[in-house]
Amino acid sequence: MKGRVAKLEGSIRDVRETLDVVEGRTDELDLMKKKLRDYVIEALSANWDVMIEAPNATKGGQTEKNDALEATVMALKEKNEAIMEKIKDLKGELAMCRVIAGKKMLASVPKQLIIDVPKPKEFKEMSSTRDVDKFL
Repeated sequence: MKGRVAKLEGSIRDVRETLDVVEGRTDELDLMKKKLRDYVIEALSANWDVMIEAPNATKGGQTEKNDALEATVMALKEKNEAIMEKIKDLKGELAMCRVIAGKKMLASVPKQLIIDVPKPKEFKEMSSTRDVDKFL
């Protein structure tokens, strides 16, 4: 019995260690998500001045500024696609981590033991209450 308890405690310890690793990974993914969001905000902020000035430009420089604005928008779209792809990859990694953690937790649960319990003997004859009283 002590051996089973020790084995169960070891399994629980392993599950906790795995859970700590998974939680660390999810914390890392959350940090990466925040960094990506900050990066997008910074990229949009850096090009904000160009986008605001475009309508106020004189007619002679309007074409050049429109071209610059289009180039900026295209660059932002490409960066956005790359960021979205990275987020998609990170979500996939997170899902895999959760599946692995779930499998390890299921694997660490001890399997139900089958115990052979002796069956009662068949009824052979009638007993009287005196026999029962003598037995007790």
